[in-house]
Amino acid sequence: MDKNTSEFINQIKNADSSDHLNNYQFIPSDAAGHLKNLLKLKKTKKIDVIRRADLNASSAYQWFDGRRNPNRNALISLGFGFELSLEEMNILLKQSNYSQLYAKNKRDAYIIYSLLHSENKSELETHLTMNNLEPLYEEK
Repeated sequence: MDKNTSEFINQIKNADSSDHLNNYQFIPSDAAGHLKNLLKLKKTKKIDVIRRADLNASSAYQWFDGRRNPNRNALISLGFGFELSLEEMNILLKQSNYSQLYAKNKRDAYIIYSLLHSENKSELETHLTMNNLEPLYEEK
């Protein structure tokens, strides 16, 4: 059974020694592990995600295989390729050691808008371009 963060914190607080941490089942801390989990969860194929994300296949396959780490923009693009919800996108970012989307950041607000309105990456890029904001990922 999965434990929530509060339960883990309580166990850590009540542990007699740090050796107790060796018994924990931690989440993967690499983007590749999260991407592989999402493939299973979403029942989709890498190539379909890459196409929807409008990314260079060579780079994307290296991210999926763990040979390279995607930057935050590339992960957000992949999130659109997976058709993630806002909550799922923030989990992907957080678990890959990137900051979550922040509604008070103008660029992030457009990303949040696109996620909440089920827009695709192309529609998001239009919002970003029209508002003179940095595009997500241009390596194609």
